[in-house]
Amino acid sequence: MGEAVALLSAWRKPDCLYWRFQTLGSSPRTPAFLLHDAGTRPDTLPPGMLAAVQPAWTHGRRALFSTTAGSTKGSFVQWLASSNFSRAWYIEDDAVFTGDWSVLFERHMGSTSDLLGFVDTSNVHNYWYTHDCTICEPTPGLVHWPVIRMSRRLAREIIRLAEQGARGHGEVFASAACTRGDAPRWCTIEQLEWDRVMIPNRQTRKECCRLPEVRRGDLP
Repeated sequence: MGEAVALLSAWRKPDCLYWRFQTLGSSPRTPAFLLHDAGTRPDTLPPGMLAAVQPAWTHGRRALFSTTAGSTKGSFVQWLASSNFSRAWYIEDDAVFTGDWSVLFERHMGSTSDLLGFVDTSNVHNYWYTHDCTICEPTPGLVHWPVIRMSRRLAREIIRLAEQGARGHGEVFASAACTRGDAPRWCTIEQLEWDRVMIPNRQTRKECCRLPEVRRGDLP
């Protein structure tokens, strides 16, 4: 199969989240799944979205670890690696796109990159390069996970490294997996255009529900 979208959320505040993700399942070529812990009511989901239980990450506690997003990154990688999809979008529930989400997906449909996202290669002295990371030399770039797209083969490579004992924060592990060993022969990284993607920072994550409603629109 082709491409999917996974929204990682417990969906505990559907009244807050619905309006920001009401167009997530609007692309006919991109199935949308809500990965959650359990108990999500289907009637609270936006049209076109299907609920799936979030799988547990079982491939190393210090691989893809996170201090704010819990186990969502590992859960997504595990889900994608065992899925029938060749690639999938990962979206955290504090992300905002000022338009119809399907426009973002369609814009990058022709891309064959294994990791599509905002990858910061300028901050070479970031804390996560030196804190419990075994695959950070040379520095691979910081991946801003709230909105990325990953290939299934990269997800499987991440799991392979984790099973070998590799350690690293989620923001560096995915890019490192794409730039180590034989991976550069097949793995490509592409920068995502961020003109209408808005990611609240750590201080404003709890304010997502207070953001003004974003109306449907088109990218230029």
